[in-house]
Amino acid sequence: MSSISFGRFYYHQYFINNEKTFLAKIDNTLREIKNLINTEIKELSGIIHEIKSYFDYEKEDFKRKHTLDFFNSHNYDSWYNSKLKSVNEIGIKIKRLIKDLSLEGIIPNSKQNCQKLIKLLQEYQSDSLKFTKTIESLQSKMEKFELQERMNNINEKIKSLQIKINNPYIYEFLNLLSFAFKEVTQEFDPFSFDYNQKKDKKLKRELSNIENFLENFEQRITNFEKLPLDKKEMIYKLIQFFEKFGEPIYEYKVLQNFVNKLKNEKYGIEIEEQFALIKSQLTEKTIKINTQEIPEKSKEDELGIKVKNLKRKIKEKFPQFYDEIENKYSNIKDLKLLLDSLEFEFLKLKKQIVDDFIYRQEIENIKKELMEFFKSFSNFPEIGKPVFLEFKTNFEDIMKSIDHYLAKKNVEEKDYMLIKNNADEFIQKLERFLYHLEKKKKSQEFKNIIKEKLNAIGYSVIFVNDKDVSFLDTPFDFVYKIMLKIEDDIIKVQFVRILDDSETLTEYEKQKDIYYAERWCNDYKNLLNLLEKNGIVIKPENIIEPNQRMNYLYISELPEYLRKQAYEYFKSYQGKKTKSISEQQKFQEKIE
Repeated sequence: MSSISFGRFYYHQYFINNEKTFLAKIDNTLREIKNLINTEIKELSGIIHEIKSYFDYEKEDFKRKHTLDFFNSHNYDSWYNSKLKSVNEIGIKIKRLIKDLSLEGIIPNSKQNCQKLIKLLQEYQSDSLKFTKTIESLQSKMEKFELQERMNNINEKIKSLQIKINNPYIYEFLNLLSFAFKEVTQEFDPFSFDYNQKKDKKLKRELSNIENFLENFEQRITNFEKLPLDKKEMIYKLIQFFEKFGEPIYEYKVLQNFVNKLKNEKYGIEIEEQFALIKSQLTEKTIKINTQEIPEKSKEDELGIKVKNLKRKIKEKFPQFYDEIENKYSNIKDLKLLLDSLEFEFLKLKKQIVDDFIYRQEIENIKKELMEFFKSFSNFPEIGKPVFLEFKTNFEDIMKSIDHYLAKKNVEEKDYMLIKNNADEFIQKLERFLYHLEKKKKSQEFKNIIKEKLNAIGYSVIFVNDKDVSFLDTPFDFVYKIMLKIEDDIIKVQFVRILDDSETLTEYEKQKDIYYAERWCNDYKNLLNLLEKNGIVIKPENIIEPNQRMNYLYISELPEYLRKQAYEYFKSYQGKKTKSISEQQKFQEKIE
């Protein structure tokens, strides 16, 4: 160890309290976020897993770095405050995202909404907080909605053809095609987050077949009205053949193969005759189609619908402001200008509502924290009345300020920052006072414990002077002492040898001094272990080994009480400098 050791001592309780505070901050923030998600955006409840993963990482990162060594470093306070600030800012950011999504009314029920959600999540992402899995789920959901969109288009196409085509046989075929389409898509659920890649891939392939079939259906199908096929059974055979081989029934080769297949069946030669007729008409494309056009919506109509929808959204989300906005823009006839104005008002109100919700909640949290903190402060009996009254007045002023801002119609960020800065300043001032108060109390406890533990390993306190320097007897010889000084959180421990004012040492005596100093070093290690078991940790910062420098004190440098003992010692036989050769030899054998 050392003959001289400078170190800092501190207490596990401060270390433990800081860790509890940080972890409690994360738990409270996560609980608020979960409640907000369940209240505002249940459809995106899966996002909580990624948010929890972020906070779990922050917890583990904090525990990994929050060591006793780092706790005792000069960088600790700034690091700890930075971690608290980061968690608080991320918490506010996530709450803002949730309220933003809620007020926008965006739920993942369409391809367009999924795109909007992905864009919003990407905007709120940061290097430390990612929504990767949620975005991937939304992208998968988008694919499902794209499939749903394709299905809807196919379904509409079939219905449109059923309306346009007059031939009953083709109509029957379209009915069967519609039924087959429903069979293909019956298990598909676009609102499910579960993604079965193999199943969806098969569905995409089947949809492509149907889409390809319908693409040129109107242009390529033959006008069956002129065909003397009065038996539906034949049409069904054609359809069954199509379903089996996935080939369009109007292709020449397919019909030829089909005719060859049916020759041996009950239709016989009749089929060949009919086939010749079908073949001759394949190139005519004389299908009768209702070509009545459906009028498209004008741009003016579309703007009107958007204005109407946005007004309804404002009325639903901000009912208290609706009449004011309606009156404000009642004279605007230009729909584009009106739409732009309403969109601006919606964004402004959304920010106002989100800010009020978030910062009101944060101020409420500060109020609760202050009340709990001041309550614990009141429980210290060592606090004098004047000091208590000073802090009490300061506390009451801040609480009045908090109540004032909470009474406002809309709480803004500047209100929150003002309250936060005042509260932080008050808490820091209170913590500094409590720290010094507790430090003074713990310092005395520390002195008592260290003396007790030193006594347990053979060292006893013999004197404490006005400068709070303790001298302890050693089990070696009267001239060897431990000098202990405690000041604030700095402890200085020295192994010293007392010399007569006129004494000079021989090489033998110097060697002997180093030997006993090294024995002390081993005992010092035991002392540190004993103290740590009592919740006190000493970390040496400046160590001087015995062979580097030995510490000597002359009698004249000793406190008065110890000085008298030293004079008496040196007058006795044990204090004589004359040592026998045999004694030196015995010592040499001992250390060897």
